[in-house]
Amino acid sequence: MYYLIVFVSFILYNAVPAVGAWCAASRMNRGGRTGFLAFFLTVWMLEGLASFGIAASFALFDPSVYFLVSLGVGIAVCLLVGLRRKKIPSAEEYGLPVRVLLGLGAALFLLIGFKCAIIHSGTDTFLYHLYFPAMWIRMGRLTPIAIHGLPCEYLPPYSEMLYGWLMMPTGTSFLAGFLQPLALLGAACALAMLAGICSCGPLGSMLLFTLLPGTGILCENAMLCYSDVLTGSFLLTGTVFLITGAVRGGDKRLGILAGLVMGCTAGMKYSGLLAAPLVTGVFCIVFLFRKKWRPYTLCIIPAALFAGGCAYLENFLRTGNPFYPVRFGAVFPQGIDFFRPPVISAWPQLWEFFVTGDSWGFNLPTVLLYGSLPAAFFLFFLLKRRRLHLCERLLLVPVCCGTVLFFVHLFFYPAIAQPRQFIPAVMLLTPGFIPLLRACKMPQRFRRLSVAAAFVVLLSLYAFPFTTKCLFLPLFFLPFLAGALLFRKRYADFVAVPVLVFLLLLPACFLLRIKLKSYTYEQVSDPVRSRAAQCVQDDFFSTGRPCRIASVALWNSYMFMEDQPGNLVLAISPSEKDTVHPHEAGDIRTLRNPPASCEVWLKRLRNAGITHLAIEVNAQHNYFENNRIELDYALAHPDVFEPVVNDESFYLFRVRREKMILPD
Repeated sequence: MYYLIVFVSFILYNAVPAVGAWCAASRMNRGGRTGFLAFFLTVWMLEGLASFGIAASFALFDPSVYFLVSLGVGIAVCLLVGLRRKKIPSAEEYGLPVRVLLGLGAALFLLIGFKCAIIHSGTDTFLYHLYFPAMWIRMGRLTPIAIHGLPCEYLPPYSEMLYGWLMMPTGTSFLAGFLQPLALLGAACALAMLAGICSCGPLGSMLLFTLLPGTGILCENAMLCYSDVLTGSFLLTGTVFLITGAVRGGDKRLGILAGLVMGCTAGMKYSGLLAAPLVTGVFCIVFLFRKKWRPYTLCIIPAALFAGGCAYLENFLRTGNPFYPVRFGAVFPQGIDFFRPPVISAWPQLWEFFVTGDSWGFNLPTVLLYGSLPAAFFLFFLLKRRRLHLCERLLLVPVCCGTVLFFVHLFFYPAIAQPRQFIPAVMLLTPGFIPLLRACKMPQRFRRLSVAAAFVVLLSLYAFPFTTKCLFLPLFFLPFLAGALLFRKRYADFVAVPVLVFLLLLPACFLLRIKLKSYTYEQVSDPVRSRAAQCVQDDFFSTGRPCRIASVALWNSYMFMEDQPGNLVLAISPSEKDTVHPHEAGDIRTLRNPPASCEVWLKRLRNAGITHLAIEVNAQHNYFENNRIELDYALAHPDVFEPVVNDESFYLFRVRREKMILPD
C-alpha cells in the first residue's frame, strides 16, 4: 500500500509537467511517434530537473510546497509553448520486418525495466548517486554532503538532482532506477527520428532504435543508478536536436531546447563537461558559416551557458573555482592534487582493461562494431561527399567529436576508471550508422533475412560471450513477436499492452526487491556490511525513530538509508580544524591532523544526535589519512560505543547517548 501511495503521489506531482511536455512535443514534432516520444521525455525530464532544482535551492521540499513548485513549472511550459494539444501521431502501417524490430526494441526496454524495478546495485549508486538526493530531501535543501577522503560533494549535481526528482515527494528510491532507462529510451527515439529525417526508411530507423538498448555495455549500465548512460543519452539527444533544428532552417525553439539539453549534459558528469561544450562549439562554428543559421546559433549558446552554468555556480561561490577540485592553472588555482596515472601508461594491458567480457564492460562484438564505425563513416564520407544530404554532412560533427573524445579519454583518463566512462563517446558515434544504413538499402525479398541477421548481431552485442543471460531476451521478445505476426495495422498500439502489464506488475517487483535487498547488498559490498545495514534497519523499526549514522569513509552510505525514512548518514570531523570540506581546510591534511581530543569529538557526536558509528578502516580514499582516530576513540569508551559488527576492516557501533556525559 505504501508503494502504491508513493506511485500515485508521484503521478499527481508530475501530471501538469507531463501536460506541458505533451504540449511542447506536439509543437516541435513533425514526424511519427518516435519523434514525439523523444521530445516528450526530454522536456519532461528537464521540467523535473527544474522543479527539483528550484525546491532544493530555496528549501521548498515540504510536500505541499513542492507540489506548487512542480505545478508552476508545468504551467510555465504550457504558457511558453501554447496550450493547444494535438493527439499522438497515428501509428504507421509497418511491414513485418519493421514490426519485428520494433518488438525487439520494446522487449529490450521492458527487460531493462524489470531489472531496474527489482535490483538497486552498483558501488557509486550507494556512494552518492542515491545518497546525495536522499540527504537533500531529508535535510530540506541542496547542501554539500561530505564523504571522508573523497571530493564527491563538488561533482556536477544534475544527475543526482534528476534522481531526486524521481524520489520526490517521500525520498523513496524505488522509482529512481528508471531514470537511465527513460533517458536511453528518449535517446533511442531521437536517433530513430534523425534516421527518418535522413531518409533512412522505417527499417533503418527501427534498427537504430534497437541498437542502443541492444548494446551490452549500455543496456547493463542503464539498469544501475549511475550517470554514464544518462550523460550519453542527453549528449546524443542534444546532438540530434541541434541537427534537426538546422535541417529545419534554424528552428529557434529547437535551438533553445538543444542548448538546454547540452548545458544539462555538461552539468551531469565531468565526461559531459568535456563532451557537451566540444560538440556544441563545433556545431556553432559550422552554423556561423550560413547566414540563415546565425540567429539559430544565438539561441543555442545562451541556453547552453545558462543550463551548464547553474550546475557550477555553487562551486564557484563556495570555493572560487567552479570546477573544484580540478585546478585550471592561474585562472582557478584552488583545487586538490591527485596522483592518478593515465590508462595509456599500460599499452599491453589496454585490451584486458577495457574488453572485460563481463556485463558492465565492452565485449568483442561491441568493440568490433563501434571501433570500425569511424573508419567506415569517414571512408563513405570521402567517396560520397558530393551526393550527401545536408543532414548527412552534419553527421560528420558527432562522429569526429566522438572519435576525439575516445582518444582524449584513453590518453588522459585515470587508470582507476572503468569501461563505462567511455559510454558518452560511444553513444555520440551512433549517428554515423545512418548514412551507412541508407546506402545499404535491401531489396524487399531480403528484408526478412536482414532482420534475422540484425537479431543475431544484437544478441551478440547484448550477451557475448553467450550464457544463460541470453535466454531472457527471447523470453521477453516472444509476446512482441506473436503480436508482430498477428497484428498489422495496430501493432504500434499493441506494443503498449505489455508495457501496461509491466506497470501492473510493478508492486510485485518492488516487494521482490525488498526481499532481495540483503542479497543485493552482499553483491555490492560483502556479507559484513550487508549485516551492518540490516542491524541499522532493525534498530529503525524496533525504536520507531530515524537513525543518525556517523560515517567514517563509507562506500555504501545509502544502504543505511534505503526504505528507512528520516535516516541520515553524516560525516563528523575528528580534527581540530572541525571541518569535513576540503576547500575550507586549505591543506587537506588538516582534515584529520592534528586530531581533536576525544571529549571534543564526543561532543560533536552528541550535538549531531548520532545513534550509530560506522567505520571503514581500510578505505582506499584519496586523502584519508590517520584512519584509526575514530576507531581508537570508540574502543576507548566501551560504555558509550556498543560493538554491533566487528570485522577488523569494518566496524559498526551503537551509540548509547545516555552514557555520553560530557562537560558543557
